Amino acid sequence: MVVVIVSATLTLVPTSVKAATLGGSYSNTVCLNANSGASVVPFTNLGPSGKTWTLSIWLGLSGGDNLQGAQWYFGLEDHISSSNGQIEWRGSAYHWYNPFIADPMTLKLVGNLDTYGGITNSDTASQCYAVTASAWYW
Repeated sequence: MVVVIVSATLTLVPTSVKAATLGGSYSNTVCLNANSGASVVPFTNLGPSGKTWTLSIWLGLSGGDNLQGAQWYFGLEDHISSSNGQIEWRGSAYHWYNPFIADPMTLKLVGNLDTYGGITNSDTASQCYAVTASAWYW
């Protein structure tokens, strides 16, 4: 994976994909109170259908101190064929020194791409998290 920063915009480019087309990009800041969580849904029903999709996720702190307890999960699935399976990435951290980049998740779809995810702040202080995602197809 190559991380390209252009004008303070982070774009995740899967290097193992040849002739890929960017299907969507997502960037958001999720602020959570102490001991709370939120769903994060970067893409819903993203087409075209019948393609192989690769999802890349970047997760980091947005301000605050780097001693924040958190758990997260992100995944992708086929919009019209739940039997086609899904791929999920989970993790947790307490000492944040660098952002976390998920290994790209790749799935051949019958329908369009759906993603899902969530972050739980298990710390006693409020915290904001930066979430960036990119979806590529071929």
